[in-house]
Amino acid sequence: PIRLSEIGFPALDRGGNAPNLFFDPKSSESAFPPFSTGERDDLYQRAALDVALAFWQGQAAVEQALVWAWDARPWPIFPIREDIWSDGPNWAFGHWLNGRAGLSDLGAVLTDICARGGVKVNAGTVAGIVEGFVLTGVSSLRSALLPLVNAYGLQLIEQDGKLVFSRLDSSPIADLAGEMLVEGGLTRTRRLLERVPGALRLTYVDGAADYQPATVEARNPKGDRSVVIDVSLPLATTETRAQSIAESMLAQTIAAEDAALGLSLSHLYLEAGDGVRIDDGPILRISDVRDHAQIELGLRPESSALPQIRAGEPAGNATPFQDFAVPDMILIDGPTLPGSQTDIRPILAGIGTPWPGPISVSAGPVDVTSSERAVISAPAGIGRLIAPLPAGPLGRWDEAADLVLEMPGERFASLSENAALSASVPLLIAGDGHWELIAYRDAELIGPDQYRLNGLLRGLQGSVIAKHDVGAVCALIDGRLVRGGIASDEIGLEMRWQAAGRGLFGEQQLETYLNNAGLAFAPVHLRMNLQESGNMHVSWVRRGPDISTSWIAPEQPNQGRYHVSLHGDDGLIFETDVDQPHILIESGELIRGVIDVREYGPDGRMGHAAKMSVSI
Repeated sequence: PIRLSEIGFPALDRGGNAPNLFFDPKSSESAFPPFSTGERDDLYQRAALDVALAFWQGQAAVEQALVWAWDARPWPIFPIREDIWSDGPNWAFGHWLNGRAGLSDLGAVLTDICARGGVKVNAGTVAGIVEGFVLTGVSSLRSALLPLVNAYGLQLIEQDGKLVFSRLDSSPIADLAGEMLVEGGLTRTRRLLERVPGALRLTYVDGAADYQPATVEARNPKGDRSVVIDVSLPLATTETRAQSIAESMLAQTIAAEDAALGLSLSHLYLEAGDGVRIDDGPILRISDVRDHAQIELGLRPESSALPQIRAGEPAGNATPFQDFAVPDMILIDGPTLPGSQTDIRPILAGIGTPWPGPISVSAGPVDVTSSERAVISAPAGIGRLIAPLPAGPLGRWDEAADLVLEMPGERFASLSENAALSASVPLLIAGDGHWELIAYRDAELIGPDQYRLNGLLRGLQGSVIAKHDVGAVCALIDGRLVRGGIASDEIGLEMRWQAAGRGLFGEQQLETYLNNAGLAFAPVHLRMNLQESGNMHVSWVRRGPDISTSWIAPEQPNQGRYHVSLHGDDGLIFETDVDQPHILIESGELIRGVIDVREYGPDGRMGHAAKMSVSI
């Protein structure tokens, strides 16, 4: 058997004269086929392939006939992205089928529309490429055909029970002398327009802008600017082509003239669609023929024919393909934040590079339908420690420790002491079950997206100061973090949290939100005073989000309800609750150990602990 592996033709005028030739300005072998005008012609390429394939596939000895060429590169990124592929310009005249095989023939489209309307049609003489045509809903056959007639410069007549389509410039023209006209001669009738339109606005489908609606406008300087004709053309085309169509339609509207004449029966050969020219005057097109004792012709002015559309064009501004990341999120069960001390809802940070756009976060108890809890508009500043961070002091500058982190896409700059004290750029660092809120004063760039921060303020907003290992998650506190909705009876429940955006769904996360922001702060200034009696007086100072840290604020009440316990080497020695910020431990209960003081919060939970060792 014979297998033909390459049958192809360039998309050129008369490309079949030398199918082996190709156009490439960079090659010394570049050439057009003999007698070719060098114009682009996708219709010729299709017709040549149809004929060649029909011939060879009809040969008994030919088992397969394969066409050249279909390119594996994605359309229309190829041929537009010349920064990626240098042979992109060669596509226009080349043998490629990409971007051409899917185009429709104008005659086939007209025939299909008429067949759906139950009307016989002859569209064999029209030629053109249809890149896209939209029919929405139920419409008449006339309203379906009219956009194509206007866009491709066609005329439509009824002949022998069929609708016949032809180009305006394809019908024969009869030259007549004035004396051939019967009595009455040529009469002209102008349709009276109350006001001549000043513009025609055409809406079309822009194939170069991802097939979005676009508008062009043709203007008539002599018309009334307040009169604008709006026309919708449900056709995918280019801006240049749409502008030509708009100008042609406006010219036809302004002309608005009909004519009529009578001829002897010797002119029966004239048909609707033919042109007549009287005494070398302008061409008039026959719109209808009435055959009585004489021939009466209805005429209309000749319209300038629009150029044929014999080639499709790739989108002129194709955007590079963007592979968005699967959306993800981090739920932060951290301390209260500066400026929002009363908001104890969970903090949500969106993650994803490239960012998929606004993402929705849904949540719900296990085995219960989830509901939307937040929408995150921008990715949060998320990084990780690249060096361990030891525990540090509370209430004063930590000059000994450095916070060394990597946070892609973020920038850090040194701050004044006042800015650092006001925690203008705070960070949350994930610890063992808790998040520590830290502010910094000095920042140093040490590598790509890597910074060393020092002059730290630790344990802000009552957060627990802890040692943090390499890899600990860091979150920058700014407006990109959002609060997630949660009901009071959902606190403490294991829930499924999931982020979604652009049809992509992140992995479900099982999280139990404990509302750590609602825990009471650890007391401070824990002091022990051994009395002469051998008893130990222990006192402390309460702190919390409701207590001002300003030097000029009056002294705040130190009342609260506290849990005090003493732990020795063998475990718990004693525990009790007190309503004052102090306690007296009798000498008989004192042993070497650790005193633990915690405040009860409004919800009844014990807060963070203040601890001190007891040496007896």
